[in-house]
Amino acid sequence: MPLAVLVASGSLAAASDRDWPGLRGPRHDGAAAGTLEASEGAGFAVAWRAALGAGYSSVAVAGGRAVTLFSDGKSDVAAAFDVRTGRELWRYAIAPTLRGKDGSFDGPIATPVAAADRVYGLGPLGHLFALDAGSGRELWKVDLAASEQAPAPHYGYAASPVLADGTLVVLVGAKEGGAIAGFDAATGARRWRLGDDVVAYQVPVVVTIGGRQRVVAVGDAKLFVVDPASGRLLVEHAHGGQPHPMANESLVPVPAGEGRLFLKHRLDTSTMLRLTADGDERVRVETLWTAPVLRQTYVVPVYHDGFLYGMSGRMTLTCVDAATGAQRWRSREPGDGFPLLVGDDLVMLTKESTLHVGRASPQGWTERARIDLFGDVVWSPLGFADGAFFARGQKQIARVDWRTREAAAAAGKPAAPAPSSPRFASFLAGLGTAPDKTQALSAFLAALPPGPLVEWPDRVVFLYRGPASDVAIAGDMNGDRREDPMWRVEGTDLFWYEATLEPDARVNYHFVRDFEERLPDPRNPQRVPGHRSGTLGTFPAEQSSLAMPGWRAPDHLREVAAARRGRIAEHVVESATRPGAKVSVKVYLPPGYDQGRERLPVAIVLGGDQAREAGLVPRSLDNLIPARVAPVLVAFLGNPEWGAKPPSDDESDAALAELVSRDVLGLLDASYRTDTAPDRRAVIGAGFSAYQAAELAFRRPQVYGALGLQTIIMLDSDDELLRKQVPAAAEAPLRVYLDWGRYDYHATREAWDMGGANARFAAFLRERGYRPAGSEAPEGAGWAGWRNRTDRVFETLFPPKATAGPA
Repeated sequence: MPLAVLVASGSLAAASDRDWPGLRGPRHDGAAAGTLEASEGAGFAVAWRAALGAGYSSVAVAGGRAVTLFSDGKSDVAAAFDVRTGRELWRYAIAPTLRGKDGSFDGPIATPVAAADRVYGLGPLGHLFALDAGSGRELWKVDLAASEQAPAPHYGYAASPVLADGTLVVLVGAKEGGAIAGFDAATGARRWRLGDDVVAYQVPVVVTIGGRQRVVAVGDAKLFVVDPASGRLLVEHAHGGQPHPMANESLVPVPAGEGRLFLKHRLDTSTMLRLTADGDERVRVETLWTAPVLRQTYVVPVYHDGFLYGMSGRMTLTCVDAATGAQRWRSREPGDGFPLLVGDDLVMLTKESTLHVGRASPQGWTERARIDLFGDVVWSPLGFADGAFFARGQKQIARVDWRTREAAAAAGKPAAPAPSSPRFASFLAGLGTAPDKTQALSAFLAALPPGPLVEWPDRVVFLYRGPASDVAIAGDMNGDRREDPMWRVEGTDLFWYEATLEPDARVNYHFVRDFEERLPDPRNPQRVPGHRSGTLGTFPAEQSSLAMPGWRAPDHLREVAAARRGRIAEHVVESATRPGAKVSVKVYLPPGYDQGRERLPVAIVLGGDQAREAGLVPRSLDNLIPARVAPVLVAFLGNPEWGAKPPSDDESDAALAELVSRDVLGLLDASYRTDTAPDRRAVIGAGFSAYQAAELAFRRPQVYGALGLQTIIMLDSDDELLRKQVPAAAEAPLRVYLDWGRYDYHATREAWDMGGANARFAAFLRERGYRPAGSEAPEGAGWAGWRNRTDRVFETLFPPKATAGPA
């Protein structure tokens, strides 16, 4: 499930260097002519700010107007601002606002094309338009969805047009020869269309090949080189990309020296191509290298003097040798953001709305000035025109000048903040005068309890000591897809990071040493499963667990004497209706089952292998039955194997429901003493399995009478689909348990938060008449947290009888 998409571009091939006609600038390479004065005291200064709505569009500048697209809350609009004063000059309503979903913010994605007399743009609902640049009056408008039968990408139309030889070229993605189309810039009439490929959020660029202007456009599978005036296809090349929002779906070709084009098209690797003229009518494509660099990011890199500069993953600014693909250096500073070149300077606008400048050098990143802009999330790369920068966030647009008489921020590495922990602050103060820093540091650490330094009620200092050039921390408190740099104590091998947590919190975390190695905290003996993997790479097999003083460990996770344990029976259940489909089932039989005669209720646990191994659910049941939970038979299901003909996406829910509700329950009823009454049967899941469990129970209320859910992993579209499956409680009187974590899966730079989504779903269930037990817990997500609440799940679904005896 993609969580956010950023692609926005558009520029005018013949634009003046004083203008910035789109995201990639006048030469489609992210570079501006000119220099930034390097005299002492030079730095950024905000000339003006103006209010703005949400959106991903960057700022295009021409004719004294800064133009961008955004949502005003009701409509998606294009608006122009006076570059000198910031006064809004005009506003044009494109269409009703496309609401953000699945991690994206509201508003348009594409950046307009700006010229002295016209503005061109593409709205997220597929409206391609031309406006008078002076007044904002509509000149023409084309509905691509209607006229081209172009299917809308998941997050809306985003591939900004480019203007070349009087033709507005747009990636359309229509079927049967409609991947790319060229429209007359004066009238909006379609001149040509070509190419068979799927289009997501890619952006075309204009390049020069053999002395002629050509448009290079990429879809999910192919790269096309087109003559923009005639629509002649000069080459069609399978680029080998990978279908993913941070791979080929957000691919923007990057000019990288004479004839070279860089493609960020896979999660594992990127590729450099060479394009050369093969006569007047053909272009030859050659692969120069493929390397694991500048990948797993939405950010488009820039090229300067033989080197590429951009983000690797979400955290590290990286320099790559454009000739070989070799990585030259990486830096966590200045943070995840968007690069722009001005002369020899690399300017970075981060997603946390800070603006930085340093020399574009293969020797490393050295900052010489910075400024805080908005205090807002930024997903729009910079524009640069006539010596000024134009930036926008989700709420504001700003012009930032480079002034030689303003005091610049301190150059070089930012100074470490002063810690608020009194004990750690006192240690640092004394360390400066210690005759032997190494001995003083060793003595300080030896006097601390194992793990992070915790000071009541809410301060935590995470500590790492050891050989490393860089250490970062990732954890529940920071959010997903994020690593925060740790500060090095000067003259030592100690790195530290301070956080504030609630007094009753428990979180998972790990360190990242030298950008690659992920490891638990060596000073902390408390380890938990590190089961997650994602775009930042696979988590370590174990993470560290930090429990604040107010958190209490559950008693049901204690080891149980062998005589009091239940036993596990193993089965493989084959589908009766789908040849080759099967699922492994491990059945927990509670203590005393073999000596008893009573029929037992049944719990089906989806994602059962993780629930058993990382969730320790059988151990909890051994502790809980029969005093706190009635004896229950629990079937832990593995991941289904669907055979030679797996179900399609549309069939998958029904196929799983059939496999579980008929085949698995059929085996259990035939093999064990089960109670077949629906109110004695539950389906349980956590994380992604929670979504499947909810669909299964609400689809088959005649089979199941209880439902246990922990942190349903769902984005907006999933939530919408699930709600449609939920009948009123009067029609399906399920007992429901639902909990989630205070530090659950969330992204601080994107619009998604599993804790909030689960809280809203719990409220929706109450509106439908259900009375879900469970609530927010002071923990992060994953089995390290879910297993602490196994007692609450089973106590709700299978409460003990007044007098519980052996099964």
